[in-house]
Amino acid sequence: MALKKLVVAALVAMTLGGCAKTIKLSDVDAKTISKSTVKPVKNRHVKESHINTHGIQHGLLGVVVTTAMNAASGAYGEMASIPAAKHDPQTAMRERLTKYLQKTHKFRFKGTIKGPYSKPTISEEQRAKALTKLARETGYSGYYLDVSTVFYQSIMEGAGWFADLAYRYRGRALLVSAKDGKILAASTCDVTDHSDLSDLAGKGQKSVDRFARNLGYACAEQVIQKIF
Repeated sequence: MALKKLVVAALVAMTLGGCAKTIKLSDVDAKTISKSTVKPVKNRHVKESHINTHGIQHGLLGVVVTTAMNAASGAYGEMASIPAAKHDPQTAMRERLTKYLQKTHKFRFKGTIKGPYSKPTISEEQRAKALTKLARETGYSGYYLDVSTVFYQSIMEGAGWFADLAYRYRGRALLVSAKDGKILAASTCDVTDHSDLSDLAGKGQKSVDRFARNLGYACAEQVIQKIF
């Protein structure tokens, strides 16, 4: 079951990564948007998936040795004791982008809305279409800043006494016109951060939440460099 989760997670990451697009915000569009209002989209919380080391890349012997080392060292127990983050990286990402766009492009943000999506992993075009439909229903004619999680994983790397934990996060940011659904800016970002497994297990919730926030901030910085 755990190996199946690892394979599925990898396939999902590859599939979603392949359909991502990058659109840089033009100076003309930035000026036009600054004369209107922008609503940030608050999307559903996406919990990270915990994935243990299996050594599958080294064949059957690798699986046996890795499993034995993790069991003997207590690495599996430490991995299981690490709590899921209560803070969602996309929240920190959205906050950072909002502050940047206010300061740099003079965007005027007005309230927030919940993401009108049936599932969190739909394409950029589907998201823009859903936002346009929402705008018609609510009479909104400004712009949307849609920040969301593509995937969020915590993966044990190494084995036994040498194991550590890698947090991998991919986020996505879209700037969409409510009037016609045109995507004026779009980008994904990919961040990986590592922590000693024993250290993180000992520090608990606060440390995990700090990692989540830092992943979001780092992702936002990538988006800023790419499209804003």
